[in-house]
Amino acid sequence: MRQQKQIQEQQQNFMMAVTHELKTPIAIAKLNLETLLKHQKLDEQKQKN
Repeated sequence: MRQQKQIQEQQQNFMMAVTHELKTPIAIAKLNLETLLKHQKLDEQKQKN
């Protein structure tokens, strides 16, 4: 039982680590895209004025 619980905890920790490692670059990419789109809209407004 102890060994099974330890294996389960290791699997859970692994999945949490993998999830974190995937979310971080995705979040950074999303933030970069949002920033680029925001600046693009600002440039379009400047062109109209």
